[in-house]
Amino acid sequence: MMHLRTVAGSGGRQLGQIFLTLAFLPYDAFVSLDAIGRTLLRLLVTRKRLLEWQTSGDAERNTRADLAGFYATMWIAPFIATGTIVVLALTRPDQLALALPILGTWLAAPWIAWWISQPIETSTPTLTDEQASFLRLIARKTWHFFETFVTAQENWLPPDNFQEAPNPVIATRTSPTNMGLALLANLAARDFGYLSTGGLIRRTQAPSPRCSDSNGIAVTSTTGMRRARSNHSSRSTSPASTAAISRDTC
Repeated sequence: MMHLRTVAGSGGRQLGQIFLTLAFLPYDAFVSLDAIGRTLLRLLVTRKRLLEWQTSGDAERNTRADLAGFYATMWIAPFIATGTIVVLALTRPDQLALALPILGTWLAAPWIAWWISQPIETSTPTLTDEQASFLRLIARKTWHFFETFVTAQENWLPPDNFQEAPNPVIATRTSPTNMGLALLANLAARDFGYLSTGGLIRRTQAPSPRCSDSNGIAVTSTTGMRRARSNHSSRSTSPASTAAISRDTC
């Protein structure tokens, strides 16, 4: 049943995207043709304003968000639909009924764009005590991973993974994704009360992701620390010396 619900939801989204593509086809074509025309005119004729561009943020600020604003921006779709209806009514009235579904969609395209742009009202989920307890248990187990493995021995950087079988092995490498997840885990642990504010600050400041070794290679993992140690062969290979290398190479 869950699979059928998932398939139905995915199919519904695909059909919705197809419908929106059809509804916005005149406007998308108009925007593309306008961009092509402006580019050719400036490159081949005027040779001016070649570097003019507008960010999406500026475009949003300069565009009205009400229904009238959408019709003013997407006027081309109702215009083409109205013109086509008039032409078909005068020349091929027998074909008008077949074209009305598409033409009606183009007439309503600005309204459709305005409607799907409205804020989505989200409702707060109501959880039973059992569900809340289950989620807190999962959260505590998740934090236990970071609490156990993001330590001074790992230079306060999250390992890539921990292998439980056949033998316990820590993959002493990391990535920007792992590091970002560890920072989010620290914040979540503070929100849930698993970590004090002081602990949050210490665990956030402890890694040195911007430190580099003498060759300019970023020292962001224990693998990087091993490379740093190879360039400082006179030092000890203990975790303490690893931290010292990290400080020296900042």
